[in-house]
Amino acid sequence: MLESLFNSEPGGYAHVINVRRIGFPVVHIESDFRSSLRYGDTFRCECSTERIGNKSITIRYEFSNEETSVATILQTVAVTDLKTMRAIPINDELRAFFERHRKG
Repeated sequence: MLESLFNSEPGGYAHVINVRRIGFPVVHIESDFRSSLRYGDTFRCECSTERIGNKSITIRYEFSNEETSVATILQTVAVTDLKTMRAIPINDELRAFFERHRKG
């Protein structure tokens, strides 16, 4: 779902992975479930930036069903150079991108 943030960017998520060679492996995840979804239910997921660190980003996923909040997931990803498979500092361009996706 992190991929959906890149939909508005030229080339999308595939460009970040395949051309820029930057990856975002999950290093931590938290979830809080408040209500059930049943098979066949329609839900909405809003994705936003929760926190920007030096080498990691936390993404917030808010799940709702007909205006009722059903779950929140916080996913922390390391910003990684896919050539070396090592975490890298977040450059100014990527930091600005994630800042644009902060909620409120």
